[in-house]
Amino acid sequence: MKQAEAVARSKKASKASLSDTPPKVITENVNIASQTGELKPPKDLLKLRETFPTAYQRWTKEEETELKRLYQNGFSFEEIGAELGRQVGGVKGRLAKLGIIDHWQ
Repeated sequence: MKQAEAVARSKKASKASLSDTPPKVITENVNIASQTGELKPPKDLLKLRETFPTAYQRWTKEEETELKRLYQNGFSFEEIGAELGRQVGGVKGRLAKLGIIDHWQ
């Protein structure tokens, strides 16, 4: 899959994802997570989610399985991020947490 196609598909997915979840709910969930120290989202999270719809959300088992499959099939970090609606740093971080790559790769 070419990167442009992956990005286009991610943008379509982001519109559907954002329309399914009201901004207030997203903000409240992030605020709760921030208070518990679970994550530190950027101030412009809603804008970020226009491009990366699952940014700063917990990874599901299904996403982790797909992440491993894409990485093992030679997709770039950028392509994987576009496919999963995640930032490149999130993709690399999760692969490192799973012990698949060195964090600094």
